[in-house]
Amino acid sequence: MSRKKEQILKKAKELFMEQGLQETSLEQIAEEVPASKMTIYKHFSNKEGLIEHVLNEIVDEITTDFYAMLDHANDNPLEGLMELQHYEGADKISEEFIMDLVKYYPQQAQRLLTYQREELFPRFEHFLFEAQKKGQIRKDISPHVLTLFIMSIKQFFSKPENLVGITDINTIRDQFMTLLYYGIISPDHKET
Repeated sequence: MSRKKEQILKKAKELFMEQGLQETSLEQIAEEVPASKMTIYKHFSNKEGLIEHVLNEIVDEITTDFYAMLDHANDNPLEGLMELQHYEGADKISEEFIMDLVKYYPQQAQRLLTYQREELFPRFEHFLFEAQKKGQIRKDISPHVLTLFIMSIKQFFSKPENLVGITDINTIRDQFMTLLYYGIISPDHKET
């Protein structure tokens, strides 16, 4: 990747997170890099192409971290769930970015959800199954159902009409994860 393309991606990601997608123009990105607007078009075709590249970078970063956390947590899956709950990489994605993505770029938001459903969730389902085998998670809950439950929570948060009146999405997400965590612990499991 050329240095100029990297600079554009870095600045676009920064501005998208600070201001949201709608409030960030290609002109502003070009001015901040500095680069011409034509240079942005040369590398990304249009704003949606730039957003797609930024999303790809975000997905790559989060996927790498997610797989590393699951691999690290193989000995203690419950600790891994807590580590996932407190993972701050996803917190770097601003609410403005997510809200604009869902509202103005629904195809990109759907692509993100599809990736999670087809790539991340099967790995997570296997992780839960392994925790059940170790007696840390209740065996009466299907890993598939649990994964679907988590996916439905994500889909709930992806619809702007469901977020009206919510002032702090991160706090709400943390509360959902706490409910989930304590609802799936095996009664026979003793935390260390």
